[in-house]
Amino acid sequence: MSIDLNNDKFEQSMEPLRKIGETINNMQAPLRQIAENVRIANQALVAAVQSDVVQNVLQFGQSIAKLVASYDFTPMLKKFSEAMIPIKYIDLLERLKWPVFLIDDEDLRNKILLACNEQEDADAVREIIFEYCSNEFLEAMEQDWNACPALKELRKPILLEAIQLHKSGFYYASTSMLMCQVYGVASDIVDIAKKHNLNLDNDMKDFVSEHFEIKPEDIDKEKGKLMQMVAMTESGILLWDAMAGYLKNEILCSSDSKQRWATQPLRNKICHGDQLNFGTEEHSLKAILTVDMLI
Repeated sequence: MSIDLNNDKFEQSMEPLRKIGETINNMQAPLRQIAENVRIANQALVAAVQSDVVQNVLQFGQSIAKLVASYDFTPMLKKFSEAMIPIKYIDLLERLKWPVFLIDDEDLRNKILLACNEQEDADAVREIIFEYCSNEFLEAMEQDWNACPALKELRKPILLEAIQLHKSGFYYASTSMLMCQVYGVASDIVDIAKKHNLNLDNDMKDFVSEHFEIKPEDIDKEKGKLMQMVAMTESGILLWDAMAGYLKNEILCSSDSKQRWATQPLRNKICHGDQLNFGTEEHSLKAILTVDMLI
């Protein structure tokens, strides 16, 4: 009796092993088929690689690689780098909020870029621009303004006197005078545009309204008209967009941010008597450069 029980237990213990064996037997055929498929695929791959077409392609690729390796791309990369510098420079000026976008001087540009090569240095850039905008620079600007046919003749003495005040260090006077003339200069621009039939259609006005976040009902008011003038350019759109952004976001901004007031002459806040800290060389020079951008 005990022997039979032991046999039964033995049979039960062997059952899992038998099932494993059956599973292995059942898998042999599929595994053999997979191995055969891999062998056939390898043969096909070897045949393809050895074919004339693939060999020709590989040889052609090697020839191209040798040609590329032997070619001096330095001039091409240098030109590409030079083309990218203005974009990088414009972006930097936008962040530093200095309206020197239209001063086309490679030496000035390189000094500013170098000063901010590792990290942006607003103080260093300020000193670079102060040094650049010397009395000689301002005198040349006076001549340009005086010769500008777009400006009303009665407006010119006001603008020229503001530059004289700046050169004498009377920054409150120069800044406030120029900020009061911003919309006046813009009005002269609009008059010139009308004289030459330069007007935007409604679709373009809608675009300007959306792009510069101006209410549609305000698009033909002072600020809206000024932004419309920007949209009339046929080239240099990045440059003009940066200038318009500075005008809208800084000069024509009604922000109460004391941080912004510390470095930017806000036209509305100055003319309404709210901003009282604009008697610095930086405020005055930015006011001059802003009017110069418009002119």
